[in-house]
Amino acid sequence: MKRIILRMHMQPTVFLGPSLPLDEAREILDANYQPPLRAGDLERMNTGTSVGVIDGILDPHCRLPIEEARQALSRGVRVFGAASTGALLAVELEGEGVVGVGRVFAFLQDYVGDREDLIKIVYHDHDNISLTIPLIGAALALGDLSPKQTRTLIKDLSGLPLCKRTASAIESRMRSATEQERWNAVPIAAMFDVKADDARQLLRHLSNL
Repeated sequence: MKRIILRMHMQPTVFLGPSLPLDEAREILDANYQPPLRAGDLERMNTGTSVGVIDGILDPHCRLPIEEARQALSRGVRVFGAASTGALLAVELEGEGVVGVGRVFAFLQDYVGDREDLIKIVYHDHDNISLTIPLIGAALALGDLSPKQTRTLIKDLSGLPLCKRTASAIESRMRSATEQERWNAVPIAAMFDVKADDARQLLRHLSNL
């Protein structure tokens, strides 16, 4: 008698916050969506689960310990990171099994400096609405900057306190940072879209697994 082996489809888990609206994410990928990643979340993941990390808590008291991620990987949990905290996690553990996706991940790989400061934002917990702009968004939205221009821009923008990295403040700093007019013409929406685009790319990647 011929044996028939049935394989159960294990739904991926995605940790998502302000980087992409939940409704839009669900249109791309049917997944178990959870709030931003925090300590203890990966401990609950079963072997073989695919986990997409987009957003996560960076507060020292709540953030995911790197060792917890390593233990999850050792149990056979498949972890993918992009856009925000996920990209940061992928850079830290890319040699240990976390797969990085997107432009933010690629930029952080080569960046020498405070990577975490580039992705931080202030947002409303209850509705995941961003109140500030991530520095990585401002840098990548400009497109074809040279490494020197990018470093200059980030250095200037990083002088803004986290809570004051608003659209108007970022625009003002960018206008004064250089005489190149094209720096002044970047739509604010494009600065938010950097993370959103990477989040979409990660969801598509998971859907193709």
